[in-house]
Amino acid sequence: MSSETKNILLKGKNVFTNSDLTNTENVKTLYNSYAKKLLAYTLKNYTISKDDAWTVVYKSIYKMAEKQGVYSFENEQKLRSFL
Repeated sequence: MSSETKNILLKGKNVFTNSDLTNTENVKTLYNSYAKKLLAYTLKNYTISKDDAWTVVYKSIYKMAEKQGVYSFENEQKLRSFL
């Protein structure tokens, strides 16, 4: 994970504490960091098509970006567990 992502996700023990980031930048950061992992998890645990799995991934990423600042995590491991 890039240092930029760690700063965005964990700075001050809050997700997305940098208020200068736009929602688009939050989505991009989450996508780059977690999309492949979320897709693999979705395909492994649900019997849905790959297109439907991508829909689940995108909805999850957009929901997390939308909720910026609402959730706080002690460390990156707890963030990944949450996602």
